[in-house]
Amino acid sequence: MKMKMIFLFILSIALIGGCGKTNKTNEGTKDVSIIGYVVKTNQSDILIVSETSTEKAHEAIWIPTSEKIKIGEKVEVFLEEGIQTSDPMRGVAKKINIVKIQAPASSILTPEKALEKAFNSVESWELPVVKEFSYLDSDKQWNVVLIDAKNRSSKTILIDDKI
Repeated sequence: MKMKMIFLFILSIALIGGCGKTNKTNEGTKDVSIIGYVVKTNQSDILIVSETSTEKAHEAIWIPTSEKIKIGEKVEVFLEEGIQTSDPMRGVAKKINIVKIQAPASSILTPEKALEKAFNSVESWELPVVKEFSYLDSDKQWNVVLIDAKNRSSKTILIDDKI
């Protein structure tokens, strides 16, 4: 029984530690980060959800920020220690980097604007997750497949490539 408890404790520590990307910095400390899309905002916070290819493998975290970050932008957030493990998590950012999404030369809309339109079309969803995101050059449309992580539904959204 004691060995089972030790095993479960070690397993839970390993699982908790695997929730974020860990990078060694020059100072030798570890930075935890998440890379994902801004899917919701309110007056003081942004909700970041990692991209996923399955319905269950995602990370989501609310981060307070005064920076002008928009829905649809891809960000890498380096987090302070002390993340609240609610669902979605809550944390404080040490640093937020906006990750530029490469746009096809023939597209009119930016990828960020196409994602913003897709997220706004499922505004009632609590936790939209990007499963697939691509540009259909022949149709002049952005193809966005979203999963609602809370109720496991999915939706394919075609965004016309026009302003």
